[in-house]
Amino acid sequence: MRRLHELRAPESVPPTASQPAAPVVPLSIMCLDDDDDFRQYIRGVLEGDGHEVRECATPEQFYAQCEARLPELVLLDMKMGRNTGEDVLLELRKRWPKLCVIVVTGYPSLDSMRQTFKQDVFDYLAKPFSISELQRVLAQATRALGLGQRREERLRAELGM
Repeated sequence: MRRLHELRAPESVPPTASQPAAPVVPLSIMCLDDDDDFRQYIRGVLEGDGHEVRECATPEQFYAQCEARLPELVLLDMKMGRNTGEDVLLELRKRWPKLCVIVVTGYPSLDSMRQTFKQDVFDYLAKPFSISELQRVLAQATRALGLGQRREERLRAELGM
């Protein structure tokens, strides 16, 4: 099991005048991971950035929470004891085909990466990853998919208004 200090990223260099900090668009994020320490750490970091973060330890909890209120983005672990992220991803695509998924795994492999991209995941992060890397991927997903916008705002952006 990883400890929190292994997940912490080195302090990032503050933005310069030529590279201003981009504002963070608050997202609704669900983290499905069997590692309680990892979930709590990610929640604390991302809530500190202004996101709403819900966490689940099992696919059953995850599906129930998604049925109650669908998040905009999912952080999905691939190895969760007897449960596999591949099975969860297949079920996700059946129920919510357009849901943005970012895979986070402590057991990266080329085969796993290929299989997840066939299921249309947005990105694939190997643990331990830096917080700045996660923030970069979240910002990319936000821009690419129009996350964090109300439906009317997304429509205006699509129409170029």
